[in-house]
Amino acid sequence: MSEPKRILIGGFTTETGGMESYIMNLYRHVDRSRLQFDFVNNLSTDIAFSDEIKALGGRIYNVPMIRNGIKEHYKAMDALFGNTHYEALYYQANRKLKNADLFKAAKKHGVPHRILHSHNTRDLDESRVNNIRIKLTGKTLNSYLTERFACSEGAGKWMFPGVTDVKVVNNGVDTAIFDYDDQKAAAIRTERGAKNKKIIGTVGRICREKNSLFLVDIFNEIHKKDENTLFWHIGGGALEDDMRKKISEYGLEDSYIMLGRQSNVADFLNAIDLLLLPSVHEGFPITLVEAQCSGMKCLVADNITRSVDITGNVSFKSIDDSASDWADEALALSSYQRSSCRDILIDKGFDEQGIADWFQDFILNE
Repeated sequence: MSEPKRILIGGFTTETGGMESYIMNLYRHVDRSRLQFDFVNNLSTDIAFSDEIKALGGRIYNVPMIRNGIKEHYKAMDALFGNTHYEALYYQANRKLKNADLFKAAKKHGVPHRILHSHNTRDLDESRVNNIRIKLTGKTLNSYLTERFACSEGAGKWMFPGVTDVKVVNNGVDTAIFDYDDQKAAAIRTERGAKNKKIIGTVGRICREKNSLFLVDIFNEIHKKDENTLFWHIGGGALEDDMRKKISEYGLEDSYIMLGRQSNVADFLNAIDLLLLPSVHEGFPITLVEAQCSGMKCLVADNITRSVDITGNVSFKSIDDSASDWADEALALSSYQRSSCRDILIDKGFDEQGIADWFQDFILNE
C-alpha cells in the first residue's frame, strides 16, 4: 500500500477550543490511509490534542517563533518543507496574522494548496507594534494564498476584506456522538448529584472574548430567582482565578460548578437544559452546533452570526442588557420538551463525515 499524502496544519494553540476541535473533527473522519495530517507547533509547550494527534499517525514539528531566534525560525521551516512533500498548508486563524512566513516557505517549496481559514469576526486587542506588523503582513499575504476559507460569511469579510472568492466551510460535528440520549442525560445527572436540578451551562475558554465573568453575574441572578438551579462550566482559561473569586463573592461555590476541560462533552450537553454564550465576539461557535445537535436551546449574544441558528433553538440577546434580563430570558427558555435535532444538522450540511469527505476530495483533487 502506498504512503498517505500529507497536509500541514498551522495555527493550533494549547486550548481545546472551537478552532482546534474543527480540525480534530476533520482529522478523525478523513481516510487516514490516504490523507494524513502533520502539525506545526510554534509554542514552548504542547499543542492541544497532542497525544491523540500522534495516536492517529500525525507528526508534530516544533518551529520556534521568530522572536526566539531568526536563524532557527527560518531553518526549521525550510527543513520542514524540504523533508516532506505536503499537498497543503492549512492554517487556522482566530486573529489576523503578524507574518506570512509559513505561507511564504510553503510557496517556495511548491506546496499546491496554501489555505488560510478564518475562525473569527473581530480584531482582538493588539499592541501598536503588532498592529503595524498585521498591516504590513496584510499587504503581501494574498500573494501566498491559493484558497481562502471561513467558518461564516462574517469571518470571511473580516479576514479577507474586499475578497469575493472565500469558501464558507461549515463547522461540522459528529452528529452520532452529539445526538440526544435521555439515558446518558439521566446517568450524568445522577453521577453529579443533579438529578432534579435545572442546569444552565456553557462550553468554552474562560477568557475576556467569551465574556466569561458575565456568566457568573447572569447565573447569580438566575439562582436568586430559582434556587433549584446549577451552572456547569466546561472549559478552562486565563480568567479561571478571577472567576473563582467572583463565584466566592456571590456565595455560589455549591451551584456554579467549574468542570474544567472534559473529554466527554457530549454527555454533559445531554444533561444541560440551556446553553449560555454571551460572547464579546465569535466566528461560528462549534459549541452551538454540538448543543443544537442534542436538541438543546441556546441563549447567545446578538453579535454572533444569525446563521448559527441551524435548528430554530437559538435565541439572541444583547450583551449590553443586564444580567437580570439575561436571567429572566434564560429561565423562560429552559423549560421545554427536549428532542434530537440530528437529522436537521445532517440535512443542512453540518455532519462531520460529509465535510471530511468533501475536504479529502478537494485536497486529493478527486
